[in-house]
Amino acid sequence: MYCPDWIFDIVCAEVASLYLKNDVALALGAAKYTSAMSGEYESLSGEEIALASEEMIRLLAELEAGEAAVTLLEGFSYFRLTHSFQGVKRNLKPMFGNVASGTKEKEYSSQSSLKRFKAYLFSYRSEKAVLAPTGWSLGTQTDLKILADIASQNTNPLDFL
Repeated sequence: MYCPDWIFDIVCAEVASLYLKNDVALALGAAKYTSAMSGEYESLSGEEIALASEEMIRLLAELEAGEAAVTLLEGFSYFRLTHSFQGVKRNLKPMFGNVASGTKEKEYSSQSSLKRFKAYLFSYRSEKAVLAPTGWSLGTQTDLKILADIASQNTNPLDFL
């Protein structure tokens, strides 16, 4: 099973945020998530995550986001976690199955992730974006335990040697 596109988007935004906040190399941040999620999803590529994260950072640099860059990335993560689309909340506790279940076909790519991030930034400029509550982080959210566990782990470069 493949990783759902919305989880891929969250991971890419979190890796970009790690780079901007803690100066963690994109490849290292991507490896942190791919190694922890490899048992859940097949063919999750660290290179693809790092590429999408880099493109998000480049876009934020082009828009001269400055100090707001991390806030925008966290807002995008929160939006993708809690909403399927603008105005449509995601059902994170379905009666049957698991919301984080993989998909039969690969639905994500770095290009589609960047498109969704651009759409989020456009809605932010239009003052219609769903923003993360103050103090929210992927590591403290309780809706998707696998991502919370990974995000709350320290990123030590020596762990990946």
